[in-house]
Amino acid sequence: MHYCCPNGCATEVDTPFYYPPSCLPPEEYELGVLVYPDLSISNRWHDGVVGIPQEIREWLDSHDCLPHCIECNEEIIEEEKWQ
Repeated sequence: MHYCCPNGCATEVDTPFYYPPSCLPPEEYELGVLVYPDLSISNRWHDGVVGIPQEIREWLDSHDCLPHCIECNEEIIEEEKWQ
């Protein structure tokens, strides 16, 4: 299943989506986590710094928050719903 931005944002980056800080554990993280188009979690924070702790990966896997578009900050949708 592929996902896309509801506004049709097109980007050439490998990680066009991110989980905003509001989707992360309540320890008040300031940055989001970059996500690949297949929704697998990258090892990079929103600012590009490497090193996502395993606890955060597990938290994201167990919660129902969808990533957001890195360009317009809208929650992403399934690609077939956009067309």
